[in-house]
Amino acid sequence: TLAVILLAAAYPSSASETLAEVEPFKTSITLVFVRHWPFVVYAVLLIVLNLFVYKAFCRYLCPLGAMMAIGGKLRMLDWIPRRAECGSPCQLCKVRCRYGAIEKTGAINYTECFQCLDCVEIIGNPATCVPEVQSAKRRNVSGSTGMTTRRNFLCAVGAGAAGLALWPHRTVTVSRPGTAFGTTVNITVTAQDEAVANRAIDAGYRAIRAVHKAASLFDPASEVSRLNNRGHLEAPSVVLRDLVRHSESLHRATSGAFDPSVQPLWTLWSQAEGKPAEQAIAKVLKHVGWRNLSFSENGLRLHDSAALTFNGIAQGYAADLVMRAVQTEGVLSAAIDTGEAARLNAEGTLLIQHPRSQQALGALQVRDGFVAVSGDYATSFTSDFAHHHIFDPALGFSPRELASVAVVAPTGATADGLATAFMVMGVARALACLDTLAECHALFVDKAGNLTLSPGMKPLFKTLAA
Repeated sequence: TLAVILLAAAYPSSASETLAEVEPFKTSITLVFVRHWPFVVYAVLLIVLNLFVYKAFCRYLCPLGAMMAIGGKLRMLDWIPRRAECGSPCQLCKVRCRYGAIEKTGAINYTECFQCLDCVEIIGNPATCVPEVQSAKRRNVSGSTGMTTRRNFLCAVGAGAAGLALWPHRTVTVSRPGTAFGTTVNITVTAQDEAVANRAIDAGYRAIRAVHKAASLFDPASEVSRLNNRGHLEAPSVVLRDLVRHSESLHRATSGAFDPSVQPLWTLWSQAEGKPAEQAIAKVLKHVGWRNLSFSENGLRLHDSAALTFNGIAQGYAADLVMRAVQTEGVLSAAIDTGEAARLNAEGTLLIQHPRSQQALGALQVRDGFVAVSGDYATSFTSDFAHHHIFDPALGFSPRELASVAVVAPTGATADGLATAFMVMGVARALACLDTLAECHALFVDKAGNLTLSPGMKPLFKTLAA
């Protein structure tokens, strides 16, 4: 349209004036639709089109819009600021951009961009930029309670008690904190000398980094971030293939309650201002379902705009690898914690926190095994904890029965995954599931603060005197 108008204007004729009628403003504003009927019909059609396509005239017919598109192609700089988290995991700017000018990767399509600067306002405002909001939450929570913003903590203790008791010489205990998966982690080992202990901890953190590289949504270069952005991933690492297999097993064992494909729900809820509309939830649910992942040794592929999160199992799986790594180095005992090391008391028991206070519900004695706790309190979208980061994959909402779940299991991946799944399943279904699983036990706290223990958990847990 722009080219035709410019060519017509180059020659003295009435053609350019006629072509300028592509702009409907003379009909609709200046003459208030008091014109010959073809002009009125054209203007009305454009109004109707704009009811369905945001600023359709400006984007596809307006000569000025064409000039801006040409400028987008001829630009020398990508001047609109972006963050490393844009596109993975954050999609807020893409969702809010009414022009469709932001790609799923977070990149700006300058040909479509109208320079409205809405995305610049979002990124520049700590109250709306999702990475900034999450960072502030982590600072506030860690500063006030010593807890992490992740929905659970996972602690592994192992190999230690018998070996330590039989070792007749002096021992050294070394503890080293670190960060991974958007939270804090800590590895503590007891060994015959400091060199062995440090070697074991180094090996443990190498294992953590391998899992982080494969499964962390906080890293846009991780395998799962790239899979979510592209919809496919060739030659996945052994770690990611293992996580998929464990997830498949837990999905079957929990009748679908454990489902890493809920990531689109997290994106919707975390970016919404309050509770999302039910229509929006129903739309996103179409992209949720483990069936949307096809995998083989050669690659992973997502279907129907699906996206994955391994946050419900990655930390537990990492604890498995860390325990294996430190034991290979010959340590006498080890403890791995993904967030609440202070909860391990002097007697080696784990204090289980009340979900609504800083009080401890009781002490859990675990000599050799993995403990994971999931709760609605760490990342909640509403003040009443009704809506939080754990989603029922069948409904798109947070489950309403439980406030927290603690699981003891032989492996970290199992404990971590079951803690998430049992929050979704509720007490009755979770207890039925436990009957089919060996050496797994659970503690449930409902929204009213009532405590339920599975039969195998009762000898391990002791309530504390008031």
